[in-house]
Amino acid sequence: PRFKRRGKYESIRFPQFVQLDQEHERIYLPKIGWVRYFADGRVFSTEQAAQVHAATLIRERDEYYIAFEIRTAVPAQMPGAQAAQKCVGIDRGVVNPVMTSDGAVYGAEAQERIKRAEEKISRLQRSLKRRTKGSCSWRKVNDRISRLHTKKKNINHDWQHKSSTELLQQYDSIAAEKLSIHRMTKSAGGTAEHPGTHVSAKSGLNRSLLRTCPAEFIRKVEYKAKLKGKRVVLVDPRHTSQRCSRCGYTAPKNRISQAVFICQRCGFIEHADLNAGLNIKRAGQAQLAGEASRHEASGSRNLSAAE
Repeated sequence: PRFKRRGKYESIRFPQFVQLDQEHERIYLPKIGWVRYFADGRVFSTEQAAQVHAATLIRERDEYYIAFEIRTAVPAQMPGAQAAQKCVGIDRGVVNPVMTSDGAVYGAEAQERIKRAEEKISRLQRSLKRRTKGSCSWRKVNDRISRLHTKKKNINHDWQHKSSTELLQQYDSIAAEKLSIHRMTKSAGGTAEHPGTHVSAKSGLNRSLLRTCPAEFIRKVEYKAKLKGKRVVLVDPRHTSQRCSRCGYTAPKNRISQAVFICQRCGFIEHADLNAGLNIKRAGQAQLAGEASRHEASGSRNLSAAE
């Protein structure tokens, strides 16, 4: 058996015999009985409530949550040609967590709130060092730090759920870059034989990039799109920030600064993240259109073979 240290596995799953009574806001858990819960309105429709078959009870610090599992039919995916007509490209960055090809920005306010929480955490961590580990004052400060970390996580969950739902209500397909966040946030420290350069600056960039959890945002978009029958397309990220969305000219000098894009050939001026979003949208539409043409060609070959 694997060692389960305190605080690591703070949940228990009930895989069967779970009953949900939304009218009285209670749930039946095997070996425990009926337990009251508090929710903002009805959690599921009547049909969905009948499909609840499992639940997971989760403890986070002094609060308890319950996650329900339901069986639901997944609609068929929208055809590529249809999805490409109402497509949006999203560019994920450091200053603007998400900017769409229509110029909408998501997560900027949440990022500022997370920054303020991180400043408080740094201050409290310095205070924690001056206290005796395990003492009453040490536990109080440690508890405040834990609360702030929970707040950071909740802020990210909040803006990501709201933004992903809003995007999928407006568009039939979403195009995003296929980024390897793990590789992008590797340390620049190097080794003893080959030490890295600009280590502190790279460390700060990594923190800024991970602050709003870009990979988690795409995960939320993907699973919600699947439930709605809509499409998420991941495109090649190479040169999306250096290519002009008007004439297609690609050069590193086009990206004047973090926010400014000026094409060296046609003189097109735009916000750099918006320009990248337009390139991502175009690449996503091309990928969806190519998929549609492949299906048509495959169908014609099957038809000719049948004849």
